[in-house]
Amino acid sequence: MTTSAVELPRSTRPEKLAWIGLALVTALAIGMRFALFARVPPNPFYDAAVRSMGLSWKGFFYGSYEPASQLSIDKAPLDLWFQVASTKLFGFNSTALRLPEAIAGTLAVPLLFDAVRRMFNSAAGLASALVLAMMPICVITARSDTMDSMMMFFMVASLWFVVRAGQTQKFRFFVGCGVALGLAFEVKGFESLAVLPALVVFAAVANPLPWRDFWWRALTTAGSFVAAALAWPVVASILPGNHPWAFGSTNGSVWSALFDYNGLGRLTVHPSAALESRDPSGPLRLFSSTTGAIGDKIAHDGTDAFMIGTTLVAALIIGAIALAFALPRLRRGSGPELRFERASVASVATWLIVGLILFSQMTRLHSRYLEAMTPAVAASLGVGLASLVILARSRWNVGLVLVAAGAVSLVIADAIGATGGLAVIAGGAAVIVALIGALLMPGSPLAKGSQNKNVATALLAAGTLAAVLAIPSAGSVMIVTNASFNSGRPGVMGPSNLEGLSAYLRAHQGSAKYEAASPSVMKTGSLIARDGRPILFLTSLNGQPLLTPAELEAKVKAGEVKYVLFDQRTCRVRWRQKCTPVVRWALDHSTPVVAADASGTRALSETHDAGGIFRFTDAPK
Repeated sequence: MTTSAVELPRSTRPEKLAWIGLALVTALAIGMRFALFARVPPNPFYDAAVRSMGLSWKGFFYGSYEPASQLSIDKAPLDLWFQVASTKLFGFNSTALRLPEAIAGTLAVPLLFDAVRRMFNSAAGLASALVLAMMPICVITARSDTMDSMMMFFMVASLWFVVRAGQTQKFRFFVGCGVALGLAFEVKGFESLAVLPALVVFAAVANPLPWRDFWWRALTTAGSFVAAALAWPVVASILPGNHPWAFGSTNGSVWSALFDYNGLGRLTVHPSAALESRDPSGPLRLFSSTTGAIGDKIAHDGTDAFMIGTTLVAALIIGAIALAFALPRLRRGSGPELRFERASVASVATWLIVGLILFSQMTRLHSRYLEAMTPAVAASLGVGLASLVILARSRWNVGLVLVAAGAVSLVIADAIGATGGLAVIAGGAAVIVALIGALLMPGSPLAKGSQNKNVATALLAAGTLAAVLAIPSAGSVMIVTNASFNSGRPGVMGPSNLEGLSAYLRAHQGSAKYEAASPSVMKTGSLIARDGRPILFLTSLNGQPLLTPAELEAKVKAGEVKYVLFDQRTCRVRWRQKCTPVVRWALDHSTPVVAADASGTRALSETHDAGGIFRFTDAPK
């Protein structure tokens, strides 16, 4: 049985006004992601990998953490490939390192607009795009040196493809959906699968075909996803030769890093008591201004950014009200248009609910992980607001309901954010504007016989949206002006210490193959990113040994490595019995180097307990 593809009316081009609105929203997204961009510091861990990957094709393919390719990062290197390309074009600097993330975070805004306007209408798409452009978590993550904005872009792309597949039933869009989700998986692993249930729900509910034909398309989508998601791990596993040890793995394989460390391990790891008390999991976690997810520090003065909770409140309230008004029509009607709308509503709701459950219960949550649900939050708020505004054109009391919902959202957002000041004043003014629009809606007692539908609708929409975005927008502005980031800076060295250490090693390394040895992967990130020289790692994550004492001794006596770096937490003398054998050998066969740093005022190291640089006593002079 053959079926013809039918383009639904929602696939028509948006009107001229919508294009102008999209251009303005995209420009706003660009400004929020690139203003004062050069002031944001990078992440030494991934920057070291980018530097190393740019030095050899082997390092580039495997995502090597250091130039000798002894160790690779804990994820597939797709995102870092874009960063390497950026640094080759613009030089190895903070701006070039973060440029791909900022571009991906920006492109996700118009892409979400097009997906949502095909699912609902241009007004909903425009509102959703504006929310995504201004949400604090989206702004700070796109400006940071992490992979989550790139992952989010591919997740939105997978939504766009499944919507097009639902409109046309063409195989190429099913394949595109699978490939886009597979690329998201290549970027960030299982975190990207938060959108998968929503894609499945949309495809199943919107399906106009006999189930036999639908299953062929479903299998095509699944096959393209698996092919894209596992392409790099499969090739990286079967290539001959020595492979880098995957950071985070228990056996060195990329499969252990991807499926254990970055898979089930993220859900089952038990946080420390201090972290659990500061960021307890639970149903209210995403609405708390004190958790690690919502209360990440965005400035040195300790100001809290309201990453997602304040926007999420408005999305849930306004989205639920809009759904309540729409349910009778969605349940009673029939036809392809209504089936498509049901699929759209169900998919957005599914994505939002999955994100809420997943990140509320995750034992250890970094705020950047929330990018896996930000498009659902933006779409829920944008669609809900647009739907109520459109309904208010014929039912003026709906306008009052929307204004009330916006006001309640603002009050709750202020309560959990405790912002006060300009954000609340701006939000209050927006509520007044929205109330004026609601009272002037056609059919209201104050506007009988008036023909100001468009003006009243614009006031209602703009006022309510400004109210619910007042506090999130204030947080985003603070992020930009304070050059804040949420990537973390594991093992970062101060400029003086880094310059002194680098200068000393360059002057005394001689013909040694390795700049230094180190039991700490994180500590050396800044040094690798600066010098681009091989580092010999003694252990990986959680003290996993990468060398035996005999292997280290052989390298030291052969003159391949002369120095070892210890940080202040690496097996201090009183903890020496807990060290791995190779680290104990390094402690027992090294002496501190006392030499002035670049400022001439501080010793590089004096004792093992203080950390610093040490010379192997068995190394050739």
